[in-house]
Amino acid sequence: HIVATVEKGSKNYGAPLKIEHEFGSFNLMSLSAARSMPSFFNQDVDVTPTNLVNINYIYPSKMASQEFQLSSLAGSKVQWVAGLYGFYNLAKTDPLTLYGAGLGVANPDYRYARIVTKSVAAYAQATFDLGPLTRLTVGGRYTYDYRHVNGRDDLPNGPGTIKVVRGSKSWKRPTWRVVGDHH
Repeated sequence: HIVATVEKGSKNYGAPLKIEHEFGSFNLMSLSAARSMPSFFNQDVDVTPTNLVNINYIYPSKMASQEFQLSSLAGSKVQWVAGLYGFYNLAKTDPLTLYGAGLGVANPDYRYARIVTKSVAAYAQATFDLGPLTRLTVGGRYTYDYRHVNGRDDLPNGPGTIKVVRGSKSWKRPTWRVVGDHH
């Protein structure tokens, strides 16, 4: 007879906000978003009546983004758009707990992890009419991405804190676009 117990739950809270305004010769748009996702997960991993290995996993996550965009008015001779975008995400285990008689001296094992992601970008694009049936679109984007990971394993009934992990990496990249369109 196999006994498996799983309990899980997640609640998502979020809100977007978009504001647009037309000025005399251009449009301004602001797009904001935020989300919070507290979640948990409990499981009897060994799926036996004996309490050998269990997981209690708490993993809250938060996200926010913001974009500001300027653009030409509809019907303008040159259609253009330019903007700035930012993104932030925090995901973590707070903690992931392994416990049960099957872990021996490592009972309980508290695992903490934190991952931070940040991204910012600036972009611009313009479309030119080159004739009644031909258009040329040129644009570019510069993006900077950053990720940081920090984690540790705490064994309070054993050697203490072990397996400390830390690391960061960033990427910078320009991208370009040139498109000819003929109908």
